[in-house]
Amino acid sequence: MTQIALGTNTTFTTASEGEYWASHWGLGGASSLADLSYRRNEISAWAVGIGGGSAGAWNGKRFQVTGSGSRFAYVDFYGTAYCSSVPSLTGSTNWQVDVIVYDSTIDSIIGNMNVFSASHSISLLTYTDGGNIGNSVLVSLQATHEYVVYVKTIGDCSQYGAFATTMASDSGNYVTTWSSIRIRWQ
Repeated sequence: MTQIALGTNTTFTTASEGEYWASHWGLGGASSLADLSYRRNEISAWAVGIGGGSAGAWNGKRFQVTGSGSRFAYVDFYGTAYCSSVPSLTGSTNWQVDVIVYDSTIDSIIGNMNVFSASHSISLLTYTDGGNIGNSVLVSLQATHEYVVYVKTIGDCSQYGAFATTMASDSGNYVTTWSSIRIRWQ
């Protein structure tokens, strides 16, 4: 596990862990992947007729703070996130990206910021949501504690008619990818 000294600014450019999940009902489907090699979350859900799906993924970096005491730090997240969705005339889609600081020593999220959130319904239009991730979360970090800083993507879709609904953030430029996460002490 990576160790950083209290008060020493550090930038992470590799992911060490992540998780992903997907579920569906009726005539729906979903898929997801947390690709640690590319620091990338891929999720998608679809339905044709009555059904739906939901998916989520996160990936990030675990580290331990060495030294003594505690100190405030900004956790700076950089990357991009995009989603393409078509809700159709009888469906709906949702998509969300959050940046999170988790203290695994006390099993608690100590910092959480929503970066993107989009919901669409009753439309045949194709929507593209997202953009650059450039967000900071101010937290107090404690020496000897272990933390995980990560980017989380979730989404779902539902359909209640004879149409097709899709929510896709899983290929090409339509993924969530972080390029760096920086610990900037105050």
